[in-house]
Amino acid sequence: MRDGRRVYVLHTAPGPGQILLRTRDAALAQARKFARHQGVRVWLADGDVEFALVDDFRANGEAT
Repeated sequence: MRDGRRVYVLHTAPGPGQILLRTRDAALAQARKFARHQGVRVWLADGDVEFALVDDFRANGEAT
């Protein structure tokens, strides 16, 4: 939350937030573009400890 509004932050782990987006859809779309280009996975964190795999763009993963 920032200024009373929910925001979404993209970052590479372990590192600081790099891109601030206002909607979940925009954040996921940007994360998928980056992950596809880099050949990595996309994870969604719900709070501080819960992570869910969204997409896997590694060479041995199955992209969705």
